[in-house]
Amino acid sequence: MVARPPGTPGKIVSFIRDILVGRHIPASPWLRTTDRCATRSPPPPNLPGGEAHKLAFNYYYSRDRRRDVQPPIISSSSKLVADKSDIEAEASPLQMPPVPGKGHP
Repeated sequence: MVARPPGTPGKIVSFIRDILVGRHIPASPWLRTTDRCATRSPPPPNLPGGEAHKLAFNYYYSRDRRRDVQPPIISSSSKLVADKSDIEAEASPLQMPPVPGKGHP
């Protein structure tokens, strides 16, 4: 028996696939197999440290805007209403929208 390349379907599977698709599909060597592709998570590179890995007296340290972030400043004060009479005095009467068919005043 002849060995197939990894990732290719057998004769029966490829015959059924060709019938269902309606045309001949060649062998698919583009499938991901372990002997042809690299791992999905390669080890991180081992890079030497440059001048930016030391943050003391670094020019980047003074330009970094993330260190200037502060909590938001609340510009409005929270005003509590003392009485319901204040609410009723400030509220305007409810005005209904104009009704179709009647004249507008």
